[in-house]
Amino acid sequence: MRGGRRRNFRGKAFESELMSSFKHWNEVGGRTHLFKMRISDTQDFIKINPLIMIPKQPGDFFLVYKGRAILIEAKSTIMPSFRTEWLRDGQREGLTSIEKASGEGYIFFSNRGSPNRTWAVRWPPIEPYFSDVSITTISFSQVISRIGVELPRELVKVNGRIKSIWNLTPILEG
Repeated sequence: MRGGRRRNFRGKAFESELMSSFKHWNEVGGRTHLFKMRISDTQDFIKINPLIMIPKQPGDFFLVYKGRAILIEAKSTIMPSFRTEWLRDGQREGLTSIEKASGEGYIFFSNRGSPNRTWAVRWPPIEPYFSDVSITTISFSQVISRIGVELPRELVKVNGRIKSIWNLTPILEG
């Protein structure tokens, strides 16, 4: 039970970092053309009512940037690899659906080790790893870092405080 809470905390911390990064993107240089929306997940609803049942969510964030629809699923781990079972069927379906609709589906993988690093991986190149039932883990060093784009980490001053954000330029402008 305790390990599950820690794992969930890392995931929520990563989602919070990403939301700060999206907000910062709009604030820097007068950019106002990023629509961002966090998609509520089961944990958000359980806080309200533990008995509530909600439909499967397609991802964690929905963005629209310069007419491009982008769905992001955020995943984090301290391990050197990512277990394929951690990406649920509803999330896989959401990533596939947005790609079929000419949008972009990404999984943002955060390796919470030292140093903390994040890669954005487009769904089509990594989808075969999730479709092959013989593959149970995906290595950061052998797969994710090769087909993904590493997001640089930056320290910025927000309301007089220093915050760590992920630079989204490689994804939004790349």
